[in-house]
Amino acid sequence: MKSFLTCCFLSILMVGCTSEGPAPTAQPIEESPTALNKQDLKKDLQQAATKTPAIAGKSCSLFGNANDVVKCSIQVSGNTGAVAMQMDALFDATQMQFTGVSCAGSDDCQKLSSGHDVKVKDSTNGKDGKLKLLAFSAASLEPMATVDGTLVELNFKLAQTIAEADAQNVSLSNVIFSSDKGQAIPSQIKDGVITLQ
Repeated sequence: MKSFLTCCFLSILMVGCTSEGPAPTAQPIEESPTALNKQDLKKDLQQAATKTPAIAGKSCSLFGNANDVVKCSIQVSGNTGAVAMQMDALFDATQMQFTGVSCAGSDDCQKLSSGHDVKVKDSTNGKDGKLKLLAFSAASLEPMATVDGTLVELNFKLAQTIAEADAQNVSLSNVIFSSDKGQAIPSQIKDGVITLQ
């Protein structure tokens, strides 16, 4: 039963949540489970999904010397029930290059301490500055590890020296946290922190 619920939850997460306003444009990354390809299940679950728009906002501002590797922390607050998350991170790829994700003390983050998989797709190719980040568990509907604090860190190598006054923003868009019932959890971004309600 837990396996079926997991597939159901992940299916609705990948489909996304719709609203009467603009719909989220984030697409699931290619590494998502093959069970998500069942179109009939997707349609049934989409009809039952809570209609909540995705959120967007600035995550962090980065500066430093050329070739420095700097970290952009994805901060959360009030995350008591989210079992999965997806978001886009937008940055100026002419100023910095994405090098990887840190979490749980590792600079090559593959899993959160709660066992949730972390997947990142860098679609920039040095041009458009866009990452897709996904955290989920195919084996459990338990909440993700971090309630308050840093969920993960995005690492960037600076292409040139950037003064603090000219700090480069990393912005988040199409941010969706989901409950174990496949419903989007209301949230907002303020002062670089994603607060779940």
